[in-house]
Amino acid sequence: MTNPDSTLVGYIESVKGGVITIRLRENIPTLMMVDGYSYRVGQVGAFLRIPIGFTQLYAVCTLVGAAAAPDSDKNDSQVGNRWMTGTLFGESIGGIFERGISQYPTINDEVHLITHDDIKIIYSSMEEERSITIGNLAASSGIEGKIDLGKFVTRHSCIVGSSGAGKTNLVSVLLEAIATGGFPSARVLVIDPHGEYSSAVGKYSEVFKINSDKERKERELFVPYWALPFEEFKRITLGDMQPRSDTSIRERLIELKKKTTKLMKLGLPIEAISSDSPIPFSAKKLWYDLDDYERQTFEDRDGKQHCKPETIGSIKKLESNIYPAPVPSTNAPWKHPSPLNIAKQLELLKNRIKDDRYDFLLNPGKHLTPGEDGKTKKDLDYLVSSWVGHEKPLTILDVSGIPSEILSVIVGTMLTIIYDILFWASNHKEPLSIVEGNNHF
Repeated sequence: MTNPDSTLVGYIESVKGGVITIRLRENIPTLMMVDGYSYRVGQVGAFLRIPIGFTQLYAVCTLVGAAAAPDSDKNDSQVGNRWMTGTLFGESIGGIFERGISQYPTINDEVHLITHDDIKIIYSSMEEERSITIGNLAASSGIEGKIDLGKFVTRHSCIVGSSGAGKTNLVSVLLEAIATGGFPSARVLVIDPHGEYSSAVGKYSEVFKINSDKERKERELFVPYWALPFEEFKRITLGDMQPRSDTSIRERLIELKKKTTKLMKLGLPIEAISSDSPIPFSAKKLWYDLDDYERQTFEDRDGKQHCKPETIGSIKKLESNIYPAPVPSTNAPWKHPSPLNIAKQLELLKNRIKDDRYDFLLNPGKHLTPGEDGKTKKDLDYLVSSWVGHEKPLTILDVSGIPSEILSVIVGTMLTIIYDILFWASNHKEPLSIVEGNNHF
């Protein structure tokens, strides 16, 4: 049994809220041996114990030396440097540790070193069935480092550190511990911006990735463009434009979504549909209609009777209708009297649709890409079910292949889709934790 005097380092001199000032005892050595373990006295970050009856208070050392002396003594040349400052952080009663304190120490209460047994109490006081082991304490061999999984997944948590500190490795350890810890209902969705986690925990997860590797059993990642809010869709595919053009395109988009609603018999009130509603529409059809409107020429000055096209275009091939060119005279054909002046924006939309880098968004697979009439084979519930409805505990959404200029928008849309679907899914009872692998989102 440990001799109480062998761990005594000093006495409480003052208490200010959760901060305590400690006067070190006389002739204390800098290195103390307790039960075969060596302890350095006065290490910043070291734990301290203050026994008060059956309660043990715990503090962490934050300051050592003359600067830790009480304010009234700092100008005294005789003050010396045998002082420590600590911050109280928890207590144990009957060997059960809890954060926070129910009482404070008083003047001259003893302060002791933390021993190996005390560290076990601090790091092991949690329900075993709710905890996961993530490693061993570097300062005390043989003591496992554990996290209360219940508290970890029901609160917001953040892992920070400088480059190379091991953040990704720690997250991988946490994910593996959850996947292998005997939690059959565990569901964790990982947003992976650098493609780091599939190699670390891929065997416990379904990996969704742009340009997926079928040999590695990866699945293709799609985020349908029609689920984007209008402003985000416009920013990615059309760019900036004048307010009049913006309003006209918004109205055209609403018309397309209303037609899809009727065709697919979605059961939505037509008057409630907005440009932000996640309802399928054909981006090619939108381009074709707007492009046709811009190119039309007319038989009359007022723009009531447009000319017949000389060449019929194609929605599927993104080919324009060609109209007779207006002539600078008093005869027909006349140019469009009120164009939207969005030729530059339409060219951007056309290029985006043809750009392979944007296929995950503008050509989101056979089930989610709308036909010319706007109909799709599946809806967003199919997408979310593929992400979180499988049997594996982890889902990795590898977004490393998404162009950096739209990454934050796409990730935000993905999270919104997931949240909305699961919020309204009354029969979905399993909790879902979301891990974002980068703080730039």
